[in-house]
Amino acid sequence: MNSIIGLAAVTLFYIYVLHRASWRYALLLGALILPVAVLVNFIRVMVLILTTYHFGDATAQGVFHNTAGMVLFALALGIIFLIDFGLRNLLYRILAR
Repeated sequence: MNSIIGLAAVTLFYIYVLHRASWRYALLLGALILPVAVLVNFIRVMVLILTTYHFGDATAQGVFHNTAGMVLFALALGIIFLIDFGLRNLLYRILAR
């Protein structure tokens, strides 16, 4: 839950700074925050389950738990940036016709 709130805050700030004029585009990108956060949290849970299974509970619940959270939060931001880049290119191609 905390990662969803943090990701939403950072993404909304990113949208505000880069896409102030286009509220429709900002709304579309903002709507993608929740699916990206759910996907990344699913990946995090799977990684922690596999770590627990192969290396034990102490490893998965120690420093690795926090590190996995930070790395996957950065991954979620990267996914949002890639989606933004892809959508901008797609919209540019559609509108350039």
